[in-house]
Amino acid sequence: MGNAHSYIKNYNKAIEWYKKAEELGYRNVRLYNNLGSAYLKGGNIENTLKNYDIGLKIDSIFSPLLNNLGYLYTRKGEFDEG
Repeated sequence: MGNAHSYIKNYNKAIEWYKKAEELGYRNVRLYNNLGSAYLKGGNIENTLKNYDIGLKIDSIFSPLLNNLGYLYTRKGEFDEG
């Protein structure tokens, strides 16, 4: 459901569904990548970084997450980080 809401650009609802999945014990890199991306699209950089960091701790070579993290740092002008 989170992905469906994210697809139609209803990011607040997407975040609610992703957090519900987390509460139910579903924790993998895709969840935190998607949750971070929903926060990013909603303009919440702090929570974006928090969730991307959790995802990286689970799988440090998950390429979609690394790509999104690079995009975020580029957007922030922190080219050395990205």
